[in-house]
Amino acid sequence: MSVEITAFMPSDLVRPGQGKRVFAIGDVHGQDDAFEHVLNAMAEAAEESKEETELVLLGDLIDRGPGPVRCLDLAMKPAEELGFDDKTVLMGNHEQMARLAMGLPDHFFWLWMQNGGHTICREAGISKEEVEDLEQQKLLADWFRRTVGWERRLFLRSLKSHRQIGNLLFVHAGIAPGESREEFLAGPWHGNGVRTAHIDQYHWAWIRWPLLEHETGWGGDLIVHGHSIEKHQLQREGLDEDQAHRIRFDRLGLDGGAAIFDAVVGAEFVDGAYRIFRAEAANTNPYAPKAPTKPVKRVETEESRKIAEFLRREKEIGDRVRAGGIELPSAIAELREAYFLTQDQLSLLTKMPADRINDIENGDVDPTLSELNRLLRPFTFIVGAIAKKDS
Repeated sequence: MSVEITAFMPSDLVRPGQGKRVFAIGDVHGQDDAFEHVLNAMAEAAEESKEETELVLLGDLIDRGPGPVRCLDLAMKPAEELGFDDKTVLMGNHEQMARLAMGLPDHFFWLWMQNGGHTICREAGISKEEVEDLEQQKLLADWFRRTVGWERRLFLRSLKSHRQIGNLLFVHAGIAPGESREEFLAGPWHGNGVRTAHIDQYHWAWIRWPLLEHETGWGGDLIVHGHSIEKHQLQREGLDEDQAHRIRFDRLGLDGGAAIFDAVVGAEFVDGAYRIFRAEAANTNPYAPKAPTKPVKRVETEESRKIAEFLRREKEIGDRVRAGGIELPSAIAELREAYFLTQDQLSLLTKMPADRINDIENGDVDPTLSELNRLLRPFTFIVGAIAKKDS
């Protein structure tokens, strides 16, 4: 397997600091061969370097590809053994789900399984049929907690939310515009998962659209992230694939699509320049979703009708906001009522006092941008719409 390495591309935004050379690798998703080849290619570059070198792994080492446990074991090696002076490993949303699965009730285990965790079971010799056998679920969850091993469990507990080197901020999914960066990145590793048993999409391991739709910079920093497959974003922006993994809007995306068996991608940074490393991933996962051979008939249920109505109401309110027909405080009140949330319930979700929410919705106070973002957080459509409008 070969590793494609671009020429160095100049950029005034790349400033890790004099005497520093930084290497970062995006989402790996169990593609152990591609991961190892990129690591080795970067180690060769580090060996030739006169600067102090650091490796940053951006998370999502596991799930979906053929060798997730081996990817963990590679990432656990000391920096010197991998060929670098220092190493930082960040937590991705898939490591978050795995850690929840190992320490909490069984439904977290199945949340993880549904998001690609079953490939670890395959690597351990458990068939797809056994994974799907409901009678075996509790036994399988117990088996996994015992056999994953205490060293890997400790490793998962050691993962960081972010790493700042010079003006480079490395984070798995991203940060939120309008929020205090320090507060956002200090959020608990589990988001609100432990409390509500639901994924927190507005979290440094999960956030997507507020980051991707923000186009006015990050105060002179460069955000280096994974989580969002780069070629999908290029399609949304109407750009050619040769623009993949290039700095745009003061951020650099390094998710090469390993989750869908495209590539493992990384980057090397020195003051004033960066270059990209890319290794093709192998589609060897029998659990990979296959295209249907015949049209699938959608079955409408009461649940799907409710979801459709929620999304319709979100879109309607969002359209009115963008057209200037409704102010944000009123939009928050309408969204809350559309989802049958009381002010007290929204207070629990956002960790804001209910009295403050009441004052904002009634127009008695002028909310800060941070407060608006927190109040809009539970409503997925409007968050992206407002983030783009404010930027």
